[in-house]
Amino acid sequence: MTWRVLSDACRIRSSFFEIVFNETWASLNNNIRSAFKVFGETKNGMAFHCFMVDPAWAGALARVQAVPCGMADDPSGKNILDELGFRALEPVDASALEKLKTLTP
Repeated sequence: MTWRVLSDACRIRSSFFEIVFNETWASLNNNIRSAFKVFGETKNGMAFHCFMVDPAWAGALARVQAVPCGMADDPSGKNILDELGFRALEPVDASALEKLKTLTP
């Protein structure tokens, strides 16, 4: 998430909190950081990029999931992952998402 997206989300109150990766937070200048309150920080890498599927697509979850999770095996997908600095995308078990629910303000 860029600082602009974070700022806009908070300004229009479309979000009560946001998860920001260390690289993004560290790249912000002090004026921008001072406008936000950090209420929690992970040290174990628990937060991650997450793609969600609308419940209406639940029946097609495996097919939808196969596309991003198969990028590392596809030359074009591998190029995209390389540009993003990712080795691969992998499915996340629902139990991992339960841990995110504890990150409430």
